[in-house]
Amino acid sequence: MSNYTENVFSDDPNHVWNKLIHLIPKKSLVLDVGCSSGNLGEILIEKKDCIVDGIEIDKADAKIAAKKLRHVEIFDINEPKNFDRYTDRYDIIIFADVLEHLVDPAKVLERVKSLLKPKGAIVFSIPNMAHVSVRLDLLAGNFRHTETGVIDKTHLHFYTQEEAIRIFTAAGLHMNHFDVSPYPYPESLIKRKFEEMGLTPSEKTMEMLRRPDAAAFQFVGAATNEPGSKQNKTLPPVMPIENDMHLMAATLAAKEAELKKAQEANNEQALTIQRLTDQIKDLNNSRALKISRAITGTFRKSTKEKTN
Repeated sequence: MSNYTENVFSDDPNHVWNKLIHLIPKKSLVLDVGCSSGNLGEILIEKKDCIVDGIEIDKADAKIAAKKLRHVEIFDINEPKNFDRYTDRYDIIIFADVLEHLVDPAKVLERVKSLLKPKGAIVFSIPNMAHVSVRLDLLAGNFRHTETGVIDKTHLHFYTQEEAIRIFTAAGLHMNHFDVSPYPYPESLIKRKFEEMGLTPSEKTMEMLRRPDAAAFQFVGAATNEPGSKQNKTLPPVMPIENDMHLMAATLAAKEAELKKAQEANNEQALTIQRLTDQIKDLNNSRALKISRAITGTFRKSTKEKTN
């Protein structure tokens, strides 16, 4: 299955791949389910000295992945019985942007968990249906499937934080880590979206759209067969901006604020110029100035005559 995040991977610590990699111990035996062309597995081999097997339904992608990974199987993971061919037990099984494509994700997870070692974990990433972009589109009455992203046209299921945790619970797994890869919207962009709909958001609405569950573009986590000593299901309160695309949005907001400040300064300058112009005009029209000018003119004329 194609993984749309592979095309925007960077060294940003908030990028979904970096968060996934952080959850995988060195020298792990890994099964990458829906490995696409094997790019994530290749990084794990290079950076973490892992041994990586892959599963991919696309034959062309699988052929590329086979050159990078230890072994790649080609089959449809919607059929849990296809996993019967595996005799290895893995430290880590990865579902990176895959669960949203499955007909019955809980059923697949329930079958796959038997391939884990006793202390192994399923590591995953899932797009967040409750991202601010989707909320604003729905408020405007729009729901457009896209080529990639949260509402990719190939997605069969859509997840919020609660739903993501529910499918793992239904599979008999325990969520031991839950995090996000963020894509926050600048407030100026949110307000502009409301203005386009002819609406004015209340402060309570803005607070809701600033929350981590609205800024989360993807959920990232790890689940095990056994409960962990420290379960983390709370979204982090601080959501730094993710990558260059998001930095551009933040830069736009900063430039808009700078422009507004400059316009305010120009308006103030224009008011000052107008005030001085009016004062000069009033002075020019004042009776005292006219008398002063008349006296000055008479004095200059008298002086000139005496000189001559």
